[in-house]
Amino acid sequence: LLRSLGRHEERNPGKNALTEFLRKLSLESSDDEQNEVGDNVILTTLHGSKGLEFPVVFLIGWEEEILPHARSLMPTAADVSDPDHTSDVGEERRLAYVGITRAQRKLYVSRSTARVIRGKQVPRTPSRFLMEIPEELIEERDLASEMEAPVEVSELSAFFSDFLSKD
Repeated sequence: LLRSLGRHEERNPGKNALTEFLRKLSLESSDDEQNEVGDNVILTTLHGSKGLEFPVVFLIGWEEEILPHARSLMPTAADVSDPDHTSDVGEERRLAYVGITRAQRKLYVSRSTARVIRGKQVPRTPSRFLMEIPEELIEERDLASEMEAPVEVSELSAFFSDFLSKD
């Protein structure tokens, strides 16, 4: 973060460098920018998305200990003040449902097969909630193998056309 701030300040010296850097970090756009519908990416939490809908939704991190969160799986978690409610996987399932139902047209759910945790690559277990989605609704893709194959322009066009508003 400090190196990034330093580079930003080198490119944009002056007393407003920090303010501008923080504005960019917060994904805030200036008031005078007029964005067309569909020209924005909205980052939110599952809790924050309640009541909202989007044409295309990406849900990431569908792995055990992320969704459902580790605190809901381990009743002895030290940072939970109410031990009677630490293993409420049902609430985590409801949050997963909230995320899924935010998508109007297209939903992408992803997980990692491994993550770097404390400097070591650790294999990850798919979220139990993925197993509850009917198989006929899932298109499973292995991105590692797809990265080696060339991408056709028509495939890219089709992918990005899903993001255009069809209102």
